[in-house]
Amino acid sequence: FRDPDFIQLTDPSTGILSLLYDFIKHIPSVQEVIAAGGSLDTTFLGIVDLAKPNIILAIMAGAVQLLQTKLMTPSMPQDSQQKMMTKMVYFFPLITIFISFRLPAALPLYWTVSTAIAAFQQYLIIHIEVSFMEHMKIQTRKITKNNHKE
Repeated sequence: FRDPDFIQLTDPSTGILSLLYDFIKHIPSVQEVIAAGGSLDTTFLGIVDLAKPNIILAIMAGAVQLLQTKLMTPSMPQDSQQKMMTKMVYFFPLITIFISFRLPAALPLYWTVSTAIAAFQQYLIIHIEVSFMEHMKIQTRKITKNNHKE
């Protein structure tokens, strides 16, 4: 099954990289960048330059991550090992802020939005699940009371 015409490693113009390059080059948004001389407008809503570090977005990314951590952390008493893990979980938003100070603002913006969406989903799931379970508990009590009366 070793057909030399099937895989041509000696001629890079017919390899998969050239096909991939041609595919990417013909995407309309890439063509617009090429036509504009390779420059992009990196401002977000005309306010924040996403190509430069931004302290506000870095702090927002850490704050939203802390919010999600608070939603995930149980509020019941913990032993010493769980307390240590809780301290570490609170330390990670600080690491996020520290890293975000040095990277372009696009990354903390992405982290902020994705973490906010995840926290919102988590809140909805927990809230709906608790409400549903309380509803089922009430319904079960009604059914057992009706069965005992008969």
